[in-house]
Amino acid sequence: MRIIAGQYKGRKLITAKGEWLRPTSDRNREFIFSYLGPLVHDAQVLDLFAGTGGLGIEALSRGARSAAFVDHSIQAVELIRKNLVWVVQPTQVFRMEARIFLQKTATPVDLLFADPPYRFDAFDEIMRLIFDRRLLTEKGLLIYESGSRNPLPLVSGFYEKKQKRLGDTRVLFYGIRYED
Repeated sequence: MRIIAGQYKGRKLITAKGEWLRPTSDRNREFIFSYLGPLVHDAQVLDLFAGTGGLGIEALSRGARSAAFVDHSIQAVELIRKNLVWVVQPTQVFRMEARIFLQKTATPVDLLFADPPYRFDAFDEIMRLIFDRRLLTEKGLLIYESGSRNPLPLVSGFYEKKQKRLGDTRVLFYGIRYED
């Protein structure tokens, strides 16, 4: 895996073998960032279920202001830290379960990447936490990757902006409408 574009273009990301890690493919990252375009510039980013950190690092490469990376796996956190060695923007890495992070630590971001394991079945709860704690800015986006056969989460306050199936993966872009 390599960074596709931006100031870190061509840099290799360290990955690991095993069923515990399923990094976002280069093809899928290209689709995601083509859709996001200039929204990445100067964004504050959260890479939830970060794995290698590829989505957050790609965002930093393309001009994001800062990024936080969250994964519960010690192996993933070690990979993320190794992959961040040459990154100059501010970053934070948390070894924490996603729900706990969202409940206690998270602050609002412009782009929230979420690529949980395909067998993860509590994404509705993740979305409710994001909404209830107002963890996306008004124009922020939640970018969610799931198995193409997984049921879609339905949580009030979120609206689907775009959806695309890429092989066995589905990528969804959600906007948010907070009630005042």
